[in-house]
Amino acid sequence: MRSITKIVSKMALLVIVFILVALACYFSKSMILTVLVGSIVSPILTVRFYFLLFDLERILKRRKSDVDSDD
Repeated sequence: MRSITKIVSKMALLVIVFILVALACYFSKSMILTVLVGSIVSPILTVRFYFLLFDLERILKRRKSDVDSDD
């Protein structure tokens, strides 16, 4: 259960960071910042989020198979 909590908290943190970055780009007048974030930072955050999502899915499937095998 601890690993699920850890993954979900990391995912929540990534969502918060992504929202803050999006707000910074929205309120920024610098086009360079927007392009930099749009082309580098946002894809990195998105890929990291999906890796965490796949890890969570794998852990949940493993837990489900463990419960099913106990029956």
